[in-house]
Amino acid sequence: MQTNSQVDSVQVDSFPVLKVDVVHSNHVDISARDHKAIFDILTWVEKPFFFKPGRTAWYELQDPILTDRGELLTAAKIKGVGGLNPEKQTGASGIRGENPVGLLQPSNTEYAAGVRRAHFGVAEDGEFCIAYSEPAPFGAITRKRAEYEYKNALHLNKHDVPAIVPFCLVDYPDLGQFRGETLSAVVSLTPARAPTRMEYFVLDGSHLDDDELRDVEAVRQFFTDPSAMPQGEDEVRVNIAHAIGALMQNFSAAGMFRHSCYWDNFMFDPRNKRLFLTDLDSTMFLKDIPTETRGLQQARDLAGALFRLADCLYRDFVVRARSFESLRKNDPFAAILAGYFQVPEHEAKELTSALWRYFGAHWFVIDKMADQMAAMPFDMRKSYQVDTSFFYCLAICSFSDLYRKKHKALGLEPIPEAADLDARMQRFLGEKWQLLRLMMD
Repeated sequence: MQTNSQVDSVQVDSFPVLKVDVVHSNHVDISARDHKAIFDILTWVEKPFFFKPGRTAWYELQDPILTDRGELLTAAKIKGVGGLNPEKQTGASGIRGENPVGLLQPSNTEYAAGVRRAHFGVAEDGEFCIAYSEPAPFGAITRKRAEYEYKNALHLNKHDVPAIVPFCLVDYPDLGQFRGETLSAVVSLTPARAPTRMEYFVLDGSHLDDDELRDVEAVRQFFTDPSAMPQGEDEVRVNIAHAIGALMQNFSAAGMFRHSCYWDNFMFDPRNKRLFLTDLDSTMFLKDIPTETRGLQQARDLAGALFRLADCLYRDFVVRARSFESLRKNDPFAAILAGYFQVPEHEAKELTSALWRYFGAHWFVIDKMADQMAAMPFDMRKSYQVDTSFFYCLAICSFSDLYRKKHKALGLEPIPEAADLDARMQRFLGEKWQLLRLMMD
């Protein structure tokens, strides 16, 4: 594979052209002009195009590729090629904190350290813990994380789990290192020509352009049940939630864990009428962790899918636009569980009462405070959200019995028995464990 590296003195609109070294390339039947265009973007012979602020650029293929599996690949997702951080941001954004402004080449400047988030995790000894995201370079990706994205996509495609298709991974040898790691970029091909993600069906879609709205309408039509017309947003959301649960089970059964289940990490394949996974740079293999923690990590992922949904649903602008009664009736938490465990939704609904009791209390506080919250700083608004660790524990408790019953048939790893699991949660939650037991009674 040839690269389009140029001498350092050449510039495009004040941006120097960058040298790249190809580390990995996947055999994909891509046209010569699309190959050249992608490498022109990687090297900044051509400026990358970003649909929204962040570090992921997009390129629409001039010659779509029909794969042996029936996917029509229509675009390239290019992560780590640089960043877009407009001074004034409207709509969706992948940028948080104080960072350089404008269209930027990859750099070894740290992405605002203050926004690194605490996560609910599982330690190597099987105890629950608080884990923190790794530092990351702004507008760039380290070789290790680029390798994750590339190799994880290869693995999922090999196991017929719908996901982005890896194309290539390159290093930027002249840009220095970030905490001892080379800066890289990773290119994946997708059957979605634009990053129209499922988050629209939870959040506000007013920032979408005409092409994205057309894509969203295709998703809506597919996930609308003709036998149950008319259907509103809540009903469509339930059908998408079910598909997300089923896809996450396939992901887990393929021996993977740690996927960020925000709905913007699921995209729609319009040809095959199905969701597929994207953003795999934090995903890992179960075989690489202690045996006794594997089932807990899979349970943590499923709890994460429930938490990410809750995290979107009780934002003030969502609460103002939604009916709690309709949301409760068309239970998206139960839909995720039904898709994951392959059970009827009425059976899954029996497991979500505790989640609704906890979530509902926060919902109505936010409903009361919605007007004031709109003017609050981000950190203050977060103080009204559910307790992350508590919600994860509550979610795992809610589905743990069904998990134990179904894990072998679904190709999942076992989790501890009820008394053992409860003791681990008590050690982790401390006094809040009393509230957990109250919610579960």
